[in-house]
Amino acid sequence: MNAPLTRLGGAVLKAAIAAFDRGETGNITLEDLIYQRSQFMPANLANPKQIAAIRRHSRYEPKAASDDNSIFRFRKVESFSRLLED
Repeated sequence: MNAPLTRLGGAVLKAAIAAFDRGETGNITLEDLIYQRSQFMPANLANPKQIAAIRRHSRYEPKAASDDNSIFRFRKVESFSRLLED
């Protein structure tokens, strides 16, 4: 069974097909890849109802983990505290 293509894998495949159609087999250009990337549709545009449901769900669910009180936790730098609060 073949694994489904990722977006990136699909873009490379389409770029390879475009190169083949031009008669440049095995010569995928950066422009081909950039064009294929421009064809991606963001998830929030492709399925806005699903994204909205995920956002609603995440507001009311409990945190997945407790606060990190270990010695490795991220410590807020006081000089940036005002920026972080805005």
